[in-house]
Amino acid sequence: MRNLFKSVYGIECDKDFGGYSSVTVKQVKDFEGGGAGTSDDYPRWDMRSTKTSAWNDAILGILTENLLVKLEESPQFPPKSREYWKNAIGEKFTCIKAVWTKAQPQMTDAGKVEDPNKVEEHRIKDAEKRLKRVRVQEWRANLRHPFYRTQQLISWR
Repeated sequence: MRNLFKSVYGIECDKDFGGYSSVTVKQVKDFEGGGAGTSDDYPRWDMRSTKTSAWNDAILGILTENLLVKLEESPQFPPKSREYWKNAIGEKFTCIKAVWTKAQPQMTDAGKVEDPNKVEEHRIKDAEKRLKRVRVQEWRANLRHPFYRTQQLISWR
């Protein structure tokens, strides 16, 4: 999945989707009215909608076909169904949409839109909270399983 998104969007990791440019509402409405959709070369997501929307379903189809072609060229994975890969791409969309949503400017108490510096502060705080939760979970797991922790300490020596 990572390689597919890297090749199509030129993005290294999910957090880089914070500055992603979603399609406009007008483009989506035109598409739903029978107009042209997105480009096959650079399929742009509708981040304001779900993965089951007509626009995003078309993107899932494009990316699934792209992935299946790449898998045929270098068959290094066990064969999976088209639906399996489409669901995997849909889950990846859910992850990048969460990143994109958190990176959008919010309204302040004064009724103004946040500046980019404030948005970046929010992203950093969210990352720190997530890392703290991970550390606490690891600490609790090690505390619950002292035998495994002891074995790890012995194997490190």
